[in-house]
Amino acid sequence: MPRGFTDLNQRVAPYVDPHTHPVGVHDHLGVASPTNLLWDDLRVSLNGTSPGAATPNLTSYRDGLYLYAFSKTVAQHLVFDVQLPHGWVDGSTIHPHIHWAPGNYTGTGVVRWELEYSWANIGSAFGASTTMTVDVAGPGVAYKHTLTAFPTITGTGKTASSILLCKVGRLGNHANDTFDDVAYGITVDFHIQYDSMGDPTLP
Repeated sequence: MPRGFTDLNQRVAPYVDPHTHPVGVHDHLGVASPTNLLWDDLRVSLNGTSPGAATPNLTSYRDGLYLYAFSKTVAQHLVFDVQLPHGWVDGSTIHPHIHWAPGNYTGTGVVRWELEYSWANIGSAFGASTTMTVDVAGPGVAYKHTLTAFPTITGTGKTASSILLCKVGRLGNHANDTFDDVAYGITVDFHIQYDSMGDPTLP
């Protein structure tokens, strides 16, 4: 039985869709369970993050829309924290990404992104941070929504409601960074596995 449930009917309930299947009943085969692990993104909008020691400027991206513009000439960062949800598969690997885009620029030089984190369970100490970097070529298309994956993070020993303290940024002054324009940060996400809808006994 998935954690947090005392009756399968709490997890698998018939659903009648009156719009596309007026007489149909669905059995929710896509519901998470220990034998049917599902994936979703744990999302962090960079527009909702806090400034780091050197912070990118919140800049007009297109028309009245604003994004943080990471410089080509200096290292700039934003900080945030994220809590693993109750339905997350304890101890499973998580997959961090950054969604970003160029502005009105079509170069294909390399952007060097950085992610630093420290991860702790409730009741445990946050340890020394781990830093990872990824070098990625610019998309070559102005304003193109681009997804870049960081290395995976092993979750061994970690449990639901654990928290990652994070810093994300661009190392624009690094020799590897040859993208000669700002890079606009949109969202960081962690691709994670679920095995239930959640345990109500967890904090």
